Amino acid sequence: MGKNEWKIPLYKIYSDDEDIELISKIIKRGTKWALGPEIEEFEYELKNYVGTDYCLTVNSGTSALHATLLAYGIGKGDNVIVPSFSFIATANSIFFVNAEPNFADIEYSTMGLDPNSVKSIINQNTKAIVPVDFAGTSCKIFEMKEIAEANNLVLIEDAAESLGSTIKNKKVGSISDSSIFSFCGNKVLTTGEGGAIVTNSKEIYEKIKLIRSHGRQDIVDYFDNPLQSEYYGIGY
Repeated sequence: MGKNEWKIPLYKIYSDDEDIELISKIIKRGTKWALGPEIEEFEYELKNYVGTDYCLTVNSGTSALHATLLAYGIGKGDNVIVPSFSFIATANSIFFVNAEPNFADIEYSTMGLDPNSVKSIINQNTKAIVPVDFAGTSCKIFEMKEIAEANNLVLIEDAAESLGSTIKNKKVGSISDSSIFSFCGNKVLTTGEGGAIVTNSKEIYEKIKLIRSHGRQDIVDYFDNPLQSEYYGIGY
C-alpha cells in the first residue's frame, strides 16, 4: 500500500460546539491568549490531578523536555540515559542542551526502560535518566527512582503518552523529580499542540518559568506594562 493510500489517520481530534464557543470567546477577547486565565486554571487543575506542587505549560512536549533539562543544568559533557524505543523527541531534547543520549534496552512488560540495562550503562558522566511511559502505560518507574537515588541522578519522566495512568495508586508523573506531558493531537488529552512540566521542586519551577519566557521575571503582567520586567538569563 502506498503512503498516500491510508484510510485511517494517525489521529482525529474530537470537538463539539462547546469547544468552538470557548475558543471563539478567547479569540474575540483579543488579548491574553498564550498566558491567560485559562492557562493558569489548566495548570492548577493539572497539578492537583497529578498530585504535584507545581505545573507549567509550554508549547509542546518537546519544549517541556528541553526546558526541564536546562533547568537541571544538564549540558555539554553530560550523559543522559534514555530508552532505545521512543519518539525521537526524547533523544533530540538531550542534543538540544549539547548533552549525550545513552540508549538502554527496554523490557517487554511495559516497553519501558529495563532496570538491569540502565544499571549496566551508568558511567561517571551520567547525570540523568529519562524513562518513557509508552502508550498509556507506566514504565517501571519505582525501579528507575531507586536506581536514580542510589547513583545521585536526576529522574526526568517522559510521560507524554500516559497522563491519567496510575501505578501503585500514584498518578503517572508524580513519582519522578520532574515529569513532562504532551498535548499533541494523538495524545490522551490534546490542545492541538502543547506540553506541561510537573514537579515538587520550587527551584525547578522558578527556573522553567524563566526559561519559557525569554528569561523574563514579571513584576506585573508583561503585556500590561513591559517596563516592569527584568531579564535574568537566556530563555525561549
